[in-house]
Amino acid sequence: MRNPESFFPVARFGAVKAVTAVTTGLSTAGVYGVSTDAGEFFLRLHPACRSGFAEMLAAQRLAAEQGIAPDVVLVDEAAGAMISAKVEGVPFGSALAQPDIRPRALRHLSETLARLHAIPAPDLPPFDPSLGQALWDAQSRRTGFPAWATRLGALISSGNAALASDERRVLSHNDVNPANLLWDGSQVWMIDWESAALAHPYLDLATFATFANLSDDEAIDLLAIQEGSAINSEQRTTFFSLHDLACVLYGAVLFSLVPDLTEIDFKSRDETLTLPECYVRLVKGELDLKTSVGQALLGAAILRQAPI
Repeated sequence: MRNPESFFPVARFGAVKAVTAVTTGLSTAGVYGVSTDAGEFFLRLHPACRSGFAEMLAAQRLAAEQGIAPDVVLVDEAAGAMISAKVEGVPFGSALAQPDIRPRALRHLSETLARLHAIPAPDLPPFDPSLGQALWDAQSRRTGFPAWATRLGALISSGNAALASDERRVLSHNDVNPANLLWDGSQVWMIDWESAALAHPYLDLATFATFANLSDDEAIDLLAIQEGSAINSEQRTTFFSLHDLACVLYGAVLFSLVPDLTEIDFKSRDETLTLPECYVRLVKGELDLKTSVGQALLGAAILRQAPI
């Protein structure tokens, strides 16, 4: 495997001063912060076996043109490598934790999603609902899967029905969780475009509402800002169907990272950690998303948000 420094030609970047592995998040890519004579950058190295590099690259470039994503500086498609400009900012979760900043940051996120969804992207693939169903089926049948969560599979069907009833598809990030958002004091930047595709215009915000643990009213207010109009009862139903779908899918994704579910001490639904409780433990260092226990407990907390 090539050293990260080898992707930075001296003629373009000067000398490489420092390379730091980025260990936060659950991306399958190797991510490095790299300091050079020319400035600060991020390098993403994608596994050779993983498809979708071209689509990710196209989506980020389109978003970067609108000031939504970091600029793509250099690409080595054969190696699955992409260098992006570093955007200065704090994790979006930190902004949300500050009462004087939270309303402005949330409004800007909704406005940013509206801008993203307005970008033409006819060559990107559509979000495939069947993949979510297959993922859920595989995880919910595993030995050790929490029994209380098995009924949540019905939310996959209702979410997919909502998608089928409204065929609108727009350029979507498809992984809008706070870890993939930065706040620079005046605007939101979206990073990690691995899952970008054409999807329903509500899905990005529904995903964010899941991870940010928004109240129903707060989520609908943000949807109204994104859509530029009041949300009627039918639209509200569609949004929450997609919110529930996001809960189930992300719970299943996290479970899929755990080699042996029987090694996890799952509790009943009422005893399962809530999402805010998981976040507190993460901040305190009592939970680690690079471990099976951390992944499983966060997955269960996300599933707990879904209605039974």
